[in-house]
Amino acid sequence: MKKLLLMISSAMMLIGCVAVGNENSKGTNNGKSLVSDENFTNIKATSLDLKPGHPVLAIHKDRIPELMSKKIEEVEFVNYFPATIVSVGPEKTIVKSSYDGEYEVPNFLIIPLAIEEKVKNGDILLATLPHTSGIRKAIVVDDSNPIQPKVHFFTEYMEASETNFESTIVELTSNSYRKISNKWDIGSNVALYGMYGYESHIVVHVTDKKVITQRSYNTILVYDKDKVIPLEPTIKLQKGKTYFASTGLEFNESEVIEDFPKYGRALMKNLVTGYQFYAPYGEFIENLK
Repeated sequence: MKKLLLMISSAMMLIGCVAVGNENSKGTNNGKSLVSDENFTNIKATSLDLKPGHPVLAIHKDRIPELMSKKIEEVEFVNYFPATIVSVGPEKTIVKSSYDGEYEVPNFLIIPLAIEEKVKNGDILLATLPHTSGIRKAIVVDDSNPIQPKVHFFTEYMEASETNFESTIVELTSNSYRKISNKWDIGSNVALYGMYGYESHIVVHVTDKKVITQRSYNTILVYDKDKVIPLEPTIKLQKGKTYFASTGLEFNESEVIEDFPKYGRALMKNLVTGYQFYAPYGEFIENLK
């Protein structure tokens, strides 16, 4: 069952859908909801310092009305699509994509990408692929062309018995990614107490007091920043040491069996069940108790 859940989680991450969380998806900690009482209509406006033509990821045009409605309990699946900036406003921005043409998007539903940013081996990226949608995390494995690196995607499910990481390597185009270097960066992970115990979510937008996250199985929710734990994008792992590592659905106390730093993954063993799984960098923490 655990293996099936992991495969489902990984497959859905690859699709890249997101949804407004319903009431049952609200995290609780000793009976107290961790989800902000505010919905998306109350997120503080954030300006974007971007020029026309800048590459971004933007929410699909048809789903913005549902996301901005006050009916946050309704689940509506949407996608992040590659787009470019047409004109920037103080609260909303006009973007252009090959899927939707020109349309207006709230600034907090836009993820800026980098322009010809040079990267090096070991860098963690939030990336997209041509003619696809969705949020993907990856590690640079070949920086011979630093603006078109080859990467290993963390969203690809791998059996614990697999070691052929090369089969999941993809060459990115320039302007299709952004680096994840620090806690709270867009694309970094946070830990919070939710439906399945402590869960791992991806940061998609941050304000002074709020954070919008994407759960690994594609739900967008709003949290108070002081209620979640930001995680380091990378961590130096020690073989045989115990960490809390994410299986895609939740964090489990697990032992490092083998670290594969080139590919940004470690083979872990759940201390309770003995189940072995690969956990990606950015989803480890030493203590959650």
